[in-house]
Amino acid sequence: MGALARGPGQLGWLLAAVVLAVGLGQAFAEDSGPQLWGTAAVAVAFAVSMLLFRGALWVSVGLVVGTVLVSAAVGLRHGNFLAEVIACLVVVYAVGFTLEWRRAAVGLGGVVLPLAVVSAPDLRQYAWLVIVVGGTWGMSRVLRSRRQLILDLRAATVELERNREELADRAVTQERLRIARDIHDVVAHSVTVMLVQATAAERTMHRGGPDAVEAVHAVQETARDALAELRRMLGVLRSDQGSGDPAPSDALEPQPGLAELERLVTHFRDAGLEIEYAMSPPHDDPPPSVQLTAYRVVQEALTNVLKHSAASHALVQVHEDDGALVAEVRDVGPARGPGGPTGGHGIAGMRERVAGHGGSISAGTTAGGGFCVTARLPLGAGS
Repeated sequence: MGALARGPGQLGWLLAAVVLAVGLGQAFAEDSGPQLWGTAAVAVAFAVSMLLFRGALWVSVGLVVGTVLVSAAVGLRHGNFLAEVIACLVVVYAVGFTLEWRRAAVGLGGVVLPLAVVSAPDLRQYAWLVIVVGGTWGMSRVLRSRRQLILDLRAATVELERNREELADRAVTQERLRIARDIHDVVAHSVTVMLVQATAAERTMHRGGPDAVEAVHAVQETARDALAELRRMLGVLRSDQGSGDPAPSDALEPQPGLAELERLVTHFRDAGLEIEYAMSPPHDDPPPSVQLTAYRVVQEALTNVLKHSAASHALVQVHEDDGALVAEVRDVGPARGPGGPTGGHGIAGMRERVAGHGGSISAGTTAGGGFCVTARLPLGAGS
């Protein structure tokens, strides 16, 4: 029935054909002579109203009401009663479904009052008006409300999806800006070492010998390491990130690495989270940016456990596995709600950071109902 209010189409022609067929059929069955043609004309008027109610609803209502009054005045109403019923119900439904409350009530009154006048004093006709016509209008209002509710829910869903995407993009952008600040300490350390070694090389160059050669080689090696760090960290920043905000107070502080993980775990323990911590240091010290990324992954994952999980216990493991540094954080409690770790935007930032090192990260629920975050960071020269 909702299709009645959605513009012209095959349904309008179908209703017009039904009304015309019913009206002419009843006319030929009950009338003859001149009265037959008058009854047929009334049926045609009701049929035309079915073609108009979609694009010109008030014209259709006026045509139906006028035809009812005229046919009653000239004594032709009985010959088109079925056609009249169909036409009245259609326009009443269209009025209730299409128009807002006040105009719909006016439209209902515009149809019912003339019908009440021509039906007087037949109580059965009044009962028909109340039950059938009023019930049709009430049903149309209910269906209109249901359709509006569906449209509102769809619009809300689209808006929530848009907000979710914006939050995810913002999380990635913030993580990129954070990485850009981290570059300062990673590169500044290497440049400082290069300066010291270059100064030593300059002082020993005039003497020659292995000391000078070793100092120059050290400068070259440090420069290569610094370039590799720049490639890794700047590779994450695939687009220019402009910000007029000044750097935070901690932007120039030394960036944490694996050595600071135990202190980080202690911080979360002080916050009330029981943590089982196990770390097997790699054979060779990973690059500073890899250590920093592992630290940030553990930090974000433990933050998610504290904020979004009902768990009071977590497991943190950091070790080397098949040429990669593996950082894993696991909890054993259920999420507190649909906004748990799986829906957090911090994971998007972690994924962005880990991808900059050619690594991978997995995050999801475990068989026991907990949540696990595992990051693998390659330790090879090409990572």
